[in-house]
Amino acid sequence: DQVDLYGGSLANYLGAWYLRYRITLVPSKGTTEASHAVTARRYFGGSDSHAEVSATEGHSQVDVGPDDVERRRSRSFTAKVSMAVTEHLGLAAGWHYEDYEALPIGKAFTLELVARW
Repeated sequence: DQVDLYGGSLANYLGAWYLRYRITLVPSKGTTEASHAVTARRYFGGSDSHAEVSATEGHSQVDVGPDDVERRRSRSFTAKVSMAVTEHLGLAAGWHYEDYEALPIGKAFTLELVARW
């Protein structure tokens, strides 16, 4: 099935901060579902060294049977720190939490080695 998505965002740099808000609208079966996302990032030195937090919230319609649709909530939160080690290498560490209604809560910790060339 085809799904139409409509969205918009506002973003701004304030000194060493980058702030963004995004909304996505999905018309479906006589209603419109919306999701929201916010991000705040603080830069330290260059563009490769920063700390970031982001959060999302929304609802979606899930087909659970031939003529049965449920509205389900979802939320997530992420915190991440990225740091340039050399001109071509960087490190990042992050923590992610997600809560999708009717599913187990997800949690993850990540470590990344970032290479640039």
